[in-house]
Amino acid sequence: MNSATIIVQARVTSNRLKNKVLKKINGKTIIEIMISRLKLSKFYKSIIVAIPKNKKNSKLYKFLKKKGINVQTGQENNVLDRYYQIAKKNKIKNIIRLTSDCPLIDYKIIDRLSQRFFKNKLNHISTSSSFAEGLDCEMFDFNTLKKIHKKAKLKSEKEHVTLFIRNNKKMFKSEKLKSKFDQSKYRFTLDEKNDLTVIKKIIQKFPQITKSKYVSSEKIINFLKKNKKIYKINSNIIRNEGLLKSYKKDGIKVLFLSQLKKEIGTGNTIRLINYAKLLHSKEYSINLLINSDNKNCLKYLDTKNFIKKKLIFNKSFSNFKENVINYIKKNNIRILVADLFFRDNLYNNQVGEFYKVIKQNCNVKIISVGDFRNKNLNADFTLIPQHSIKRINLKKNYIYGLNCFPFSKSLKQIRENKIKNKGKKILIFMSGTDPLNVSQKILSIFKSTKFLNYKIKIIISDNFNIKNYKNVIKIAKSQRNIVVEKFDKNNFYKLFKWSNLNIVGEGLVTIESIFSLKPTLVVKMFNNKYSNFSFLRLMKLKKISNFTYYKNLSSDNLLQKIIETQNQVKMKKYFTENSKFFRNYKMFDFTNIIKQSLAHEI
Repeated sequence: MNSATIIVQARVTSNRLKNKVLKKINGKTIIEIMISRLKLSKFYKSIIVAIPKNKKNSKLYKFLKKKGINVQTGQENNVLDRYYQIAKKNKIKNIIRLTSDCPLIDYKIIDRLSQRFFKNKLNHISTSSSFAEGLDCEMFDFNTLKKIHKKAKLKSEKEHVTLFIRNNKKMFKSEKLKSKFDQSKYRFTLDEKNDLTVIKKIIQKFPQITKSKYVSSEKIINFLKKNKKIYKINSNIIRNEGLLKSYKKDGIKVLFLSQLKKEIGTGNTIRLINYAKLLHSKEYSINLLINSDNKNCLKYLDTKNFIKKKLIFNKSFSNFKENVINYIKKNNIRILVADLFFRDNLYNNQVGEFYKVIKQNCNVKIISVGDFRNKNLNADFTLIPQHSIKRINLKKNYIYGLNCFPFSKSLKQIRENKIKNKGKKILIFMSGTDPLNVSQKILSIFKSTKFLNYKIKIIISDNFNIKNYKNVIKIAKSQRNIVVEKFDKNNFYKLFKWSNLNIVGEGLVTIESIFSLKPTLVVKMFNNKYSNFSFLRLMKLKKISNFTYYKNLSSDNLLQKIIETQNQVKMKKYFTENSKFFRNYKMFDFTNIIKQSLAHEI
């Protein structure tokens, strides 16, 4: 019969809860409770407790020896070497690895894991994050252990035994065992005092556990389901915080990925850069990778927060994933924050398939930023920074709404200062690339004598759409009241301060303009399939902003819409209604989303 040796790593020097494995419940220590539950497995050959060889852990060594438990020692921080030397010394062929903070481990999960391991002739198998925290275990053979012991270089790969496997997926035949139902929100591992309280409550309900009688993990989870007060005691603790600390020692590297092309525009990339600014730079090493049809685009973007910046020149969406995979592997990226949605992939699974390939090749957590029209994204976390009237039906790990939009410090200052919007200073900004050349048509209308009393400034790029820029210059040349401003990373918010009314395209600048408490007239250019039309209608209904159709633009229509939009701000309820949509923007914590995404690890 196939069998394996169970090796449990243990120590008494945990920073969060010292001597945790020797804590007693009903006269039994945590380590004794765990071993009694492990002995129910039909696949185990023997059980070894692997502890650090030092004075601090001598108390644990003596206790285990006294209890007749096989205890062996090795390096403290290089746990990979501890496992390797013990397995080599004892000529162990197959290893089931557990940590001693899982006293309520279910032997039936270990048996399911072992059956799959032997049946599929795997190098490695582990439980997925769909299991409750406290049911984590994994299995590998000695040859795999020998290979990773030889090749592992990072501190985190030596501290966390099989991390090298996850960092190099193509080198191993590895699988994940999924739970029968999603248990991931439940926690009965032992890291902190609150965890011990929960475990005591569970054993109080099932005292037979300390008498070596089997109680299934399903029963434990059902108990926590019915007793929400107990479940909530430790529900706010980050999953596997120890691995997060190891990553910090290596330096947590985050890659921000976007596309900037003429037909896509600059909005997604700028939004992504603003998310990067919300991260604490000391804790994270921030990288930027852009697929663009413009070799000079980085000059026009505010990229000073990024340690590394790289441009991929004009690859098709389907072809640039190899560049992304290579970059992630070469730079040891842990988090990928990607904003890849545009008109052509809104209604297909192109982005989801892209993420799937990345996951198959790299040990990286993916945070997807963008639209809500496709649910099967294969991402670990989804950020949808836009308004939706309908509730978005995603299973978990997502945030949506205007409060998770990454508003810049400059924009927040404009909003909080509540600059008075009296006057006739109009700022026009359609898009960073303006692929439909809408700016030309609007500016031609502003040449009418009806607008001579208005001061007009228009932001246009001389880099992303050079023909459009030259034509706009020609139109504005003879008009004293029209000034053309270059699209510039430092100029944008100065012009927001200057204006009394903004005329914008229906991109991300719509949300920024409304947030800044500026009277906002949106020029609707796209059909309803591609625009968030429900949002525009709602803003008009609430008298927060206004919109007009590009095809209907004329001097009479535009003047009427400008007057309507300016009158909205004069109404008492304007600020009240606006505040409702952005009431919690100060509470948005992007750093916490990064931590949550990293937490779903073994």
